[in-house]
Amino acid sequence: MDKVLTVTLNPALDVSTSVGAVRPDIKLRCAAPRIDPGGGGVNVSRAMTKLGATSVAFIALGGTTGETLLARLRDEQIDVVRFDIAGDTRQSFAIREETSGHQYRFILPGPDWSPTIFENCLNTLERQIARDDIVVVSGSFPPGLPPAAAVETCAVAESRGARALIDTSGPALHALLNTTAGDGRTLIMNKDETEKVAGGLVDIPGAAALVRRLVNERRADTAITTLGAAGAVAASRDGVWHVAPPDAPVISKVGAGDSFAAAYVIALSKRQSTEAALRHAMAAATSAITTPATQLCTREGTEAYLSNVDVRAL
Repeated sequence: MDKVLTVTLNPALDVSTSVGAVRPDIKLRCAAPRIDPGGGGVNVSRAMTKLGATSVAFIALGGTTGETLLARLRDEQIDVVRFDIAGDTRQSFAIREETSGHQYRFILPGPDWSPTIFENCLNTLERQIARDDIVVVSGSFPPGLPPAAAVETCAVAESRGARALIDTSGPALHALLNTTAGDGRTLIMNKDETEKVAGGLVDIPGAAALVRRLVNERRADTAITTLGAAGAVAASRDGVWHVAPPDAPVISKVGAGDSFAAAYVIALSKRQSTEAALRHAMAAATSAITTPATQLCTREGTEAYLSNVDVRAL
C-alpha cells in the first residue's frame, strides 16, 4: 500500500449539537455538543482510520483550538505532522433543528496567511513527500492566500513524483481548472461545484460530458463529480462511469464527501482499478449519510453497502 499524506491548511474544530427550534433574539438551549477534528484532509485521514487504513495528516495548527484538535486526532491514533501558525485554528458549528430536521452550519474563516507563511509551509510539506506517495489536498485554503495556492500545493506534490488528489472549491478550484495537471492527478467536485463550473444544472449525461472534457483537456488524469442522491460520475483515460448509490436512510450528509475521498484513495493506494475505487468510495459515502453529525463512515457500514453499489460504463 502506497503512503497517503493528507494536507489540511485550514482545519476546524467541529462542534455539533441540536436545539428544539431556531428562533431569533432569545437564548437557545442546546443539547450536549459533540466535538470532532475537522477540515477536508483531516476528515479524510479520520475516515481512512475508520476503514482500517493508515495515513499521515499534515495540518496547520495554532492556538488553544489547534491544541484541542491535535489532542483529539491523537486520541484517534492518527499520525500528525504539525505546521505551526499564529492565531487560533478556526471552529465550525452544526446545529440540527429538531422540529424540522434541518441542519444549520456556521463556518468561521480561520487565521490570515501571508505569502511568507505559505512558502514556509510548502517547504515543510515538500520534505514529507516521497515518490509514489498519494497527497490528498482537501478543504478550503486559509484567508489571505490567492487561488493559485491550490495549484502550487499540487505542484509541490507532483514535483516529488507523488500523485495528487484534490478536493476544493471556489476560486481555488477554478484556478486548478485553468492549469494543466501533473501526472496522476485526481480531481473531485461535488454537485454545487460542478454546476458552478458548468454554468447551470447538471444531470448525469451533462456531468459525464464535463468530466470527460476535463480529462481530455488534461485538467486531471481522473475527474469525479459527486451528485448526491444521483450518485457520482467519473472519467479517466480508460473510460467514463456512473456510480449509483444503494438505498439508505439519510441522517446527516456531513462527511459523505470526505468518506468518499477516503475510500477512493485507499483503493488508489492499493493500485486497484478505477471501477473498484469508485465502488468502495460510494459505499463509504453511503455509510456516512447514515451516521449522525460529523461521525463519517464506518467500516461495517461500508462493507455492508459495497455489494449494492452499481458501477456502469457510459
